[in-house]
Amino acid sequence: MERKKEETSSAGWLSWLTAVGGWLLCATMCLVLTIRLEGWPRAYEFVFPVVVAVLFSNILVFMFMASRCGAHAGKLFRAVCLVCLSEGALLLILYGWGRFFIAA
Repeated sequence: MERKKEETSSAGWLSWLTAVGGWLLCATMCLVLTIRLEGWPRAYEFVFPVVVAVLFSNILVFMFMASRCGAHAGKLFRAVCLVCLSEGALLLILYGWGRFFIAA
């Protein structure tokens, strides 16, 4: 009888880089949004707390994704891409709302 060796996944570093890279991309989008709204103080004062809440909730979201999909780099990459795209859309809506409705 031969025992079969279980293959261990070497996706640890790739998963870690994917999660950290996605979080840094989302943090960069939050920073760009706050910089772009500095010219309109009313919009900046309203949107800034929301952006900070989104930024710090991202930590929990990425930790959750890493715990659920960390063993499979492909699944984690797809999840990170979906979160980055949806957060980008949310921040774009916040920018448009702040710039064109609050600041106007």
